[in-house]
Amino acid sequence: MQTLDAAMTRSKVYTNPDLTLDKLSELADVPSRKLSQYLNEDAGRSFFDYVNDLRIESAKEILIGSTDSKLTVQEIMYQVGFSSKSSFNTLFREKTGKTPTQFRKDRSTS
Repeated sequence: MQTLDAAMTRSKVYTNPDLTLDKLSELADVPSRKLSQYLNEDAGRSFFDYVNDLRIESAKEILIGSTDSKLTVQEIMYQVGFSSKSSFNTLFREKTGKTPTQFRKDRSTS
């Protein structure tokens, strides 16, 4: 899992909104069935949950670290690989308990 996480973080392939299990398996040189099984059994989550978790973590880092006050939440959403604002907001809220805008606001006032 650490090897996969390191490769995904280094290459930021998760930011590709068209990323599929098959594409990732090609990049990782692992059969897609084996990769899926690994994610489900060892990581305890589906491929989409895994990718979306990486995207949300990346969005949080940008929201915390960005000094560009003109950078919008929608631009961040696209940067990390989401193509749907409602999906991004829903997943972000599930993971953090806040919307991206609330998260950014709370971080800037702390």
